[in-house]
Amino acid sequence: MTELGAAACRTYRYLRLGVVALVLLLGCSVALQAGADGRMLASISAYFYTPVHGVFVGSLLAIGVALIAIRGREGTENGLTNIAGMLAPVVAFVPTPAHLASCAGPRACVPAVAQDGERNNITSVLVVTALVLVGAAVALVRDRRARARGASPSGAVAAAGVGAADRADVGTAARERAETSAQERAEAARRIAARAFPVVLAAGVVLWLAAAAWFSLDWSGFIDIAHYVSAGCLFAAMVAIAVINARRAWEHRDPPILPPGAYARIYVLVAAVMAAAIVVALALFAAGVRGGWLIWLETALIAAFAVFYLAQTAQFWHTGVPPAP
Repeated sequence: MTELGAAACRTYRYLRLGVVALVLLLGCSVALQAGADGRMLASISAYFYTPVHGVFVGSLLAIGVALIAIRGREGTENGLTNIAGMLAPVVAFVPTPAHLASCAGPRACVPAVAQDGERNNITSVLVVTALVLVGAAVALVRDRRARARGASPSGAVAAAGVGAADRADVGTAARERAETSAQERAEAARRIAARAFPVVLAAGVVLWLAAAAWFSLDWSGFIDIAHYVSAGCLFAAMVAIAVINARRAWEHRDPPILPPGAYARIYVLVAAVMAAAIVVALALFAAGVRGGWLIWLETALIAAFAVFYLAQTAQFWHTGVPPAP
């Protein structure tokens, strides 16, 4: 591995460990406040209105940036992590309604001061996200034009393979075949990325348009349930990501810290826990059940999220990113 490759590997390693550290930070802050209050609130999200506020918003924002920065397998996995990263700021900035002294009547509400902050924060997120999407679209157009002008790299890969086959030196030929195989995998990854990027970009645009329309046209509905919808979609994306990693755990070619089967089982467990928590939450919401059950489901989801990134840190300890196809 080159010095640049080693630096990139360490960067991805620290990003994943940073995600785990942020989860621990949020958990520690919630536990300290629960101890000071002498009780647990109905949900982790309810701690938005407590001294946990800064840690709650900051940790979710940082996790969102990390999800976008950490590269998954080209295609579906990478697209899902980017979408999950886009949803994290909404989860952070949009509080859940709560029973507060400032609420008029017995119904839970989002107080006016929090609504003012929500308007400002979400508007800022929409503006910056729009700029990012425009920049991504420009990059896509420029990349397609550049590839249209340039020669197809597949010819160079094929030529390298022919050259290796013609060499008399068996050792050199073996090295050439290995290099050709690496080039072919890299080219396959580039082709997947070229096909997937427009789809991911289109999904991001659709998500942005839906959020902007909901935010602009149905403010009361947005402040009531946008947090729940965003969090549910984020964790649904993580379920799919965990399933992808479970199915492809055996592709890793470098010496792993654990056997591939162990990672597959961990990812299946993570996906099962997250999916079960989402289903149970939806069923209880639909049935109108109230009580302190939500905080335990949120805890299970967040713990599974942390376990996933701990497992990925170990699996890709020596490479930083998943192998190319």
